[in-house]
Parts: sequence; C-alpha cells; structure tokens
Amino acid sequence: MELSREHFEALAFAERNLFHRDFCPYLDLKALLPNNDSFSRGRFRELFTDFYQLRIGGLTDEFDDKYFELLFSPPKTDGRIDVKFIFQELSCIKNHQGSVTLPFSFVSKLVGMHDESSPIYDIHVSRFLGVKPPGPTRPMALRIDWCLEFFRTATDDYVRWAKQEDVATILQSLKQRDIALTKCHDVRLLDFLIWKVGSKKLLQ
Repeated sequence: MELSREHFEALAFAERNLFHRDFCPYLDLKALLPNNDSFSRGRFRELFTDFYQLRIGGLTDEFDDKYFELLFSPPKTDGRIDVKFIFQELSCIKNHQGSVTLPFSFVSKLVGMHDESSPIYDIHVSRFLGVKPPGPTRPMALRIDWCLEFFRTATDDYVRWAKQEDVATILQSLKQRDIALTKCHDVRLLDFLIWKVGSKKLLQ
C-alpha cells in the first residue's frame, strides 16, 4: 500500500496529539514481560487486559487463561513464534454465546509483545489500510491464512513507510517524547500513530 497525502497529514496530526497515556502502559508491559514471578505476571495480565481492552471481547475464563498461557510461553517453530498454532489453539475455544471466533486482533497483540516488528491489528488498522479479513462464514483455515498474510504484507509496508522522509520525520519527533521510545521498533511506533488516527477519526 502507498500512503497518500491524507495519510501523511493524519499521521503528523496523530503524533502531535499522542500523549504519554497512549504509550506508557505498553512500555510498562515491555518491562514486566521478562519477569516470571507471580506478582509480575499478575500485574502484567491486569495491565495488558486494561490497555488492550480484552474484557470487551466477551471472552470466557477458559480463553483468557489459554491466551495468557500462550503469551507467557509462546510456541515456537525454528526459533520463531508459531502464529498459526496460536490461531488454531484459540479459535477452537467457544465464547459466551457458544460459538467460536477468530481472535485476530488479540493474537496480533500477543505476538507483538514478543516481536515489535509484527504489527497490531484492530478496527483502526483495518480502516487505515483499507483491508478487512474474511467474514465468519468463510472456512477457518482460509481466515487464518489471510491473517498470516496480513502480518507479512503489513510488516513490509510499515518498514518501507518508516524509511520515507515524511514518515521518518514524524517518527523522530515521536521518539523525542520519551527516550524509551527510541528502543521501540518503528513498526510499534506506527501502531501507536495509526491507533490515534483511528480513535480521532482523522481519515473518513
């Protein structure tokens, strides 16, 4: 995807209106994740749930427990997180309505905690990129494959955008807000900005 002038302007506006409350919880999560004591894990789980609004997803305790089990000990294949396996594990757990769903947004946030070059997916990203995953009537395998392809293409796009002069200038300005942001991958910084673009409805 190529960014339009409207996209650049929206990202610049988002950077000027991004506050510490928009990214500091994420920085706290990064600091907590390596600690495996019960207090740190409990604090991480509480903060992660609040920051990424897991409670509004209608998730069951079974899903919640499995989700954090996978987050704290992600399965790996050839040294890389096995995203497909995570999808398969979580998509077979029924919600409160007794049906199964594909928790794409939640999985993207799980993976993103371990790999900052992997973009977050949510409704704001969907609108910014102009993409939409296959609906619930489509086969689950097809939907999972779509999500895996999204990770690949979106990562490539974000990395390419970050090298463009206009975007690089925006990111540099953002990094000056907090020294901890200089240690975040450009993909994660773009996640923050795209979320702000969406929450402020800057692109209609």
